[in-house]
Amino acid sequence: HFGSGWIWLIIKDRKLEIFQGHDADSPIKQNIGKPILTLDIWEHSYYVDYKNSRADYIKEWFNKINWDFANYNLSISK
Repeated sequence: HFGSGWIWLIIKDRKLEIFQGHDADSPIKQNIGKPILTLDIWEHSYYVDYKNSRADYIKEWFNKINWDFANYNLSISK
């Protein structure tokens, strides 16, 4: 699916997994894992700065990850 939604890094059964949430879907809503990080891929999240270049937006997102926050989320999900 290449449309709008969210990409989640979750922990499920003590393993990291990627969850692709289309539209308003989420691992929280489905109760299938604990979120560690999430990436908003709705157009409003990148269009002003990156126009149609979702790939550039995603590359820059990796440079802005708050790893302390991600590590905290991981530590409380065990």
